[in-house]
Amino acid sequence: DTTNAALHELRESAESACFAQLFGRVLGPHRVPVVVRQPESCTPEESFLLTLVDGTNDVRALVWLAPMRALAVVRSLKSLLDSGAVVLRDE
Repeated sequence: DTTNAALHELRESAESACFAQLFGRVLGPHRVPVVVRQPESCTPEESFLLTLVDGTNDVRALVWLAPMRALAVVRSLKSLLDSGAVVLRDE
């Protein structure tokens, strides 16, 4: 079906753009997340990512290590950053 194919392509394009923005410009692939406090509440994805945030894994490594879609990883990291649970330090 042409409509489904077009929607799939549009979604893929939007996800790629969102990932590029978050990964490359907001988070930075070489920056290292550090937990500074436990969040009051978090999603299962955020909770899992917190187990991988050890002060040595950079954002790129977390995207590679986490058994989740790359976009879900960077969205979850951004949420943790926005909540103040995580800070990013330069390598």
